[in-house]
Amino acid sequence: MYEDETCEGKIQVEADHFDKGQWFTKDEAIKKIGFIAQRKILHKAFKLIEDGT
Repeated sequence: MYEDETCEGKIQVEADHFDKGQWFTKDEAIKKIGFIAQRKILHKAFKLIEDGT
């Protein structure tokens, strides 16, 4: 189990579905994604989070 940077909650990851991970800012995460379709999904997810839905 991994703790987020703000210590507001826990993120549980199944070991057999997870290789490695890092924390990124929103802009860094978007830049790291190589596929346009995945970038669009991430943009939508951030928008939902920002809108509180």
